[in-house]
Amino acid sequence: MANQQIEGNNNVQVGRLDGDLIVEPPTPFMREDDPNVVPCPFQCGQRTWWNAPGCWNCGRPVLAFFQQQARNAQKERLTKAAVISGLIGLVLAMGSQYLPSGISGVALVVGVLGILGFAALGSQADRLK
Repeated sequence: MANQQIEGNNNVQVGRLDGDLIVEPPTPFMREDDPNVVPCPFQCGQRTWWNAPGCWNCGRPVLAFFQQQARNAQKERLTKAAVISGLIGLVLAMGSQYLPSGISGVALVVGVLGILGFAALGSQADRLK
C-alpha cells in the first residue's frame, strides 16, 4: 500500500493504477450558451473562458492573449485612420492653391488639421505594444 497525499479542494478520484490512487481536478462547468466560453486559443483542445487569467486545462495565459489581440486590432485601426487623415490632409493642403479663393483658406486649414491628425494618431498607435 502506498502513502498518498492529495492536495487541493474538489479533487475527483479517477481510478487506480497499480494500487496508486489517481486524482484529477474536476472539469469546470461551462454552459453551452455562455458567451464568455471560447475554445482555448493555444489549441489544448478544451473550452475555457476568454477572461480567465489562465486556461483551466493547459494553464496558458488566455486573458493576456485576448488583451494583446485587442491591442493589435486597436493599433491597426489607429494606423489606418492616421494614413487616411494624412492623405486627405496632404491633398487638401497641396490642392488648396488651385481652389477658388473663398474656399482655399478653409481647405488649407482642414488639410493642415488632417496632417496634424496623422501625426497624433500615428503617435498614439506607436505607443501601443
